[in-house]
Amino acid sequence: MTTDLNEVLVEWSYRTSDGKPDVKNNAKLIILETVLKDFGWSREARAELLGTLMEVDIVRKKQPDGSMGSSYTVQKHNPEKGQVLVTKNASDDDVAKVTKGKVDKEKDKGEEKPKVDKKNKELNQDIDTLEQETFTQTEIEPSDEEFEKNNSDTAAENQINFEEEMKKFEPHKFPKKYLKVLGRMLNTRLPLTSKTKKLGHFTKEGGAGEIRSQAGELVGMIASSIQDPNEREEFLRTLENHMDNNDNKLIADKGWVKAARQNNQAIDDSLNTEFPDGYEVVASSWDVDNEAEALGMKPPIQKNKGESTDQYMKVKTPDGKTHLVEISLKKDKNIRLTNTSPEALVKLKNFTDDEKKELEKNLKDKKIEDVPEPGDGKTDIEDISFSAYADYQKKKWLKFGNDNRGDVIKLIKDGKIEKDVLRKLNIDVNNPDERVDELLNGKGSSRTRNKLLLQVAQQTENGQKVIDEVNSNTKKVLSNITQAIGSEPVKSKMLEAVREKLPLRSLVSGEESMAVGDFMMDKRTMKKVFGTDNFDDIKEDLIVDESETPPVIKYIGKGSDEPIVIAKINIREEGVGYGQSIRFDMSLSNDFAKKCKEAHKTELKQAKRAD
Repeated sequence: MTTDLNEVLVEWSYRTSDGKPDVKNNAKLIILETVLKDFGWSREARAELLGTLMEVDIVRKKQPDGSMGSSYTVQKHNPEKGQVLVTKNASDDDVAKVTKGKVDKEKDKGEEKPKVDKKNKELNQDIDTLEQETFTQTEIEPSDEEFEKNNSDTAAENQINFEEEMKKFEPHKFPKKYLKVLGRMLNTRLPLTSKTKKLGHFTKEGGAGEIRSQAGELVGMIASSIQDPNEREEFLRTLENHMDNNDNKLIADKGWVKAARQNNQAIDDSLNTEFPDGYEVVASSWDVDNEAEALGMKPPIQKNKGESTDQYMKVKTPDGKTHLVEISLKKDKNIRLTNTSPEALVKLKNFTDDEKKELEKNLKDKKIEDVPEPGDGKTDIEDISFSAYADYQKKKWLKFGNDNRGDVIKLIKDGKIEKDVLRKLNIDVNNPDERVDELLNGKGSSRTRNKLLLQVAQQTENGQKVIDEVNSNTKKVLSNITQAIGSEPVKSKMLEAVREKLPLRSLVSGEESMAVGDFMMDKRTMKKVFGTDNFDDIKEDLIVDESETPPVIKYIGKGSDEPIVIAKINIREEGVGYGQSIRFDMSLSNDFAKKCKEAHKTELKQAKRAD
């Protein structure tokens, strides 16, 4: 980063048509802004310097502790804002002194030592992975006998002896217990049941997740351990033939086999580019801590692993050194980047009075609708409040329930309410009266109680009215929040959160890679797309464009002549009509996926030419 003002001035002069910088010429100030950006100045520093050059009065302001703050420039001294005039109509020399302070501050910031990645990615080079217990263990819980008993009503018609079939692919370079786990999934038919939708039905080890995705991850992980392309294809075809024999109605299906084929080709491309002198796959494992340790990764694994790692690979290069490869597996480009709550962004109780005033002012011309509770019939800042949405929904359903208590009791006794709802609310089907009265007095989980009353409303003559009213109010709140995210200070708060939530940092740094269908998002493709491998620079050039529907995250930096749409933002209700929860989703855009795929292909072509 260049902070020498003489260098900046020379470059600015060179880029102007007449060679004469002029702070009173807006067109030339735009050129200066470009110069500063090219010299590595942050967005905040650029804005601050440009603002300084255009302003004329120098002022100071009293701080909370009674002391006077540093001098700064304004267009016009305003005593009402607590400004104490230092210099009226400041000269260029006066302004330069203030500016120098800002430049020095930016220089100091630029010379700070980069943050050290405290994650330990070095593998223990002495560990023999395939001899570790977690890789040699074959027996799992539940036992084969217990599994067959538990799975008897969901067993596939045409079974496969997966362990026997896999002998042709020995030696196995993955934890051997997965022969049983994936074999059980391949012998379990759809549709999913309350048992088969959980990994615990197949093995007591493992984490949470959607079972069919987990089956797909296992297929991909085992395939990655088979380095020979022909043998790997034979393995995948073995799975597809078995799936065809069961009409592709198994827990593990052909869609994930296709994804595994594409993902592993993308992984091959990435590894061949990363290690042009060649590599050997030592082992592959799932995202399980003791398996990562068996690869040689040093604990604590959760601290040292990547943000979204699904599997690990250990590869060995001709120099005898082993390397850790962390991979996030995506079936295709339809990726949800984050699924969280936007509440922290617009939680009004966390706003300062000044922030509330700024927001009220900026919402004035927006299409904000009135939310009945706790509003007063007039649109105001409270109408973007989550509490307004949740309070309205809760009160509306409680009133409906009390007005229709008889229908609630009858439908419960008649078995017309989902058993899972009754279980969660601890309602005895044969004697529901006392518990229902407690719930209608406001006790118990609001979300599940609302769901119970929604099911009652769906089955009663006058229920549609309350359903329509609740949904209409929710629609207002979602619209209001969407409007609010384009208004300051919510916009800035959200953008900062978005910058941190997008899982780009680990990809840009090379900490992990993401296999997306048939292309790879890794440090090389990221650099091609963004034009830099500095995540902080990328973060500076991410913006929120709320003018589009839905709103989008855009990258406006030097990686492309035109802005790149990174992700689409979707604000939605979780549990339509009853959930009392709003989610903030970001999904990968087709624009960004296309750019990454093109970069992947370019990297691969360059690597092949180098060979």
